[in-house]
Amino acid sequence: MKTDFLIIGGGIAGASIGYHLAETHSVIILEMEDQPGYHTTGRSAAFYAESYGGPSIRPLTSASKDFFKSPPKDFSTRPFIAPRGALHLFKAEERDRAEKEAFHAQQLNIPLKVVSKETAQKMHPLLKNATFDGALYDKDCGDLDVAGLHQAYLRGLSQRGGKVMTQCELLHAVREDKVWAAETSIEAIKAGVIVNAAGAWADVIAERCGLSPLQMAPKRRTVITASVQTSEHEDSAPLALAFNETLYFKPESGKYILSPEDETLSDPCDAQPDLEDIALAIYRFEELTVHKLDRPNHTWAGLRTFAPDCAPVIGYDETQSGFFWNVGQGGYGIQTCPAWSTIAASIAKGQDIPESFKNFGCRVDDYTPARLR
Repeated sequence: MKTDFLIIGGGIAGASIGYHLAETHSVIILEMEDQPGYHTTGRSAAFYAESYGGPSIRPLTSASKDFFKSPPKDFSTRPFIAPRGALHLFKAEERDRAEKEAFHAQQLNIPLKVVSKETAQKMHPLLKNATFDGALYDKDCGDLDVAGLHQAYLRGLSQRGGKVMTQCELLHAVREDKVWAAETSIEAIKAGVIVNAAGAWADVIAERCGLSPLQMAPKRRTVITASVQTSEHEDSAPLALAFNETLYFKPESGKYILSPEDETLSDPCDAQPDLEDIALAIYRFEELTVHKLDRPNHTWAGLRTFAPDCAPVIGYDETQSGFFWNVGQGGYGIQTCPAWSTIAASIAKGQDIPESFKNFGCRVDDYTPARLR
């Protein structure tokens, strides 16, 4: 079997770049599990927030907003985002830093503003008065339809002639005469370019292709849902995040989704929640709110994979021609996906990135894997 681009990983990173590449090239995605997106994409807590993520992430998030609100009609007939809003709750000793954060965000046209404790409590009635001093409010935060977005990319890939091979693992690849000879658990494949979109397995895939790793760091993130009695108003309340990144939660259909925002280093694996992290999430939630949670309805964990400098890694490896990195989403892969995938596909094709993305502050040099060599 032959293809122009062989993409390793069928999560949102692989599916989205594959969709764009398939417009002009032949594409095959290898997914080692029986369904794409099993490990990270399918475990996302599903929200969009321009105020969430560092300086290398925010331009990609902002550049993705219009797509989520109004995707192309041939891609989806409905938006992928529903209004929610977000409150970043800060303590008195964090106020100065929070105000500076709001000022910096506003310079980037991110609608983040300081609101009083009283205003935050009106938005989120369950918050305890004594536990925070104020909040940063992001009015454009919204809930994302992660499954719908992922499926739309996979559907579009298929319509453009791309192929997904599930339960298929890359075992080894060697490049000869500008072509990769890839051995997989199903069959041999010849490819012009290998795209590494393997998430937590990114360094493993690099080594199987004869490259040195970039020291990517998978980190476990725990999420739980628990039932509580919520009012109609409360169920539409904003996402709440501790400014010090120790908790986030949001109501959803009579339940709460919450996370202690843990970042525990992990080997690439089928991540499972740790009991201590579950208990910590519940404790922090009950400290901040008037609710007492019952036993969790559901608990899960996913791996968020970071580069050493926590910036995206997008581009060809300078030590091996035909090997393209598309990794380092670090838990922001869903909310950055439309812009990220368009930029990645442009770079992979040897094209300049769209001018509109440059206007948001997206810069190819910020993403190149050469910075990590």
